[in-house]
Amino acid sequence: MRIQIIQKRWINKYLVGTILVLTIVIVALIVLISEPTLNIEEMKYSIQNDHFDRIESELNRCKSTISEDQWNQWQKHLSNITETRQSKASLQAKELIIDQGHAEVLQTIKNTETKLNQDKTEFDRLTTIFDENAVVIDGTIVKKFSEDLYEIIVGRTHSILKTTKTSFSSEGRFQIIVLPAGTQEIELTSGFSENWNVYEEHDNTVWLRLKKSIPVLENELTSLRVSLDSQIAEKALIVSELTRIKNTIASYRDSLLVTLEGYKEQQLLNE
Repeated sequence: MRIQIIQKRWINKYLVGTILVLTIVIVALIVLISEPTLNIEEMKYSIQNDHFDRIESELNRCKSTISEDQWNQWQKHLSNITETRQSKASLQAKELIIDQGHAEVLQTIKNTETKLNQDKTEFDRLTTIFDENAVVIDGTIVKKFSEDLYEIIVGRTHSILKTTKTSFSSEGRFQIIVLPAGTQEIELTSGFSENWNVYEEHDNTVWLRLKKSIPVLENELTSLRVSLDSQIAEKALIVSELTRIKNTIASYRDSLLVTLEGYKEQQLLNE
């Protein structure tokens, strides 16, 4: 009796185990045999977040369950998005170049304006000095002390002349533009001393250089501002086109969602 009970329990366990194994095998076969379907929620997330590589991968996995018409719709929308994104990337690269050029032009304009203002200030200062102080003297060279220092007579008055760019090789008449530089006490051979006027030759080299360079800087500044305006206009066109592309991609994204809904409805009908 005891042996029969043990045998019966063993048979029951064997049957339960067998049934469990068969169930697992059947489920596995059903999974293997059944056709794959798109993960709707995963696809929707990928579409909304522009994970187009995931969309492609999921479509290829489930291609056998997608009708030819729906497959063509998916590929059309994805192709449009790919082309549009390439255009977007190209425009963004161009925008970056323009932004870099824009910054360089702005810096050049700033530097040019600073240089122009400095030169104008110096030019005005030198002009004022010349207008207020420069005089033309017509006199006679009496004696040459050194390469740039002379005793002269202006009218009947002895004076000292300091030159900056002119060199007189002999005594005689001369005419030169000078700036009064005060007086200097001179001891005479008679034992007395006199205060002689001192004149310094007016060196207009810097003034002439500034007179030539200022118009050049002004023209350069005008050209830079024209270039800057052109860059601003080009940037505005790119921003406008990027906005249009953004809206286009959004419309393609909506089309993908509509196609996904169509697939979902088809799957429900098939069930």
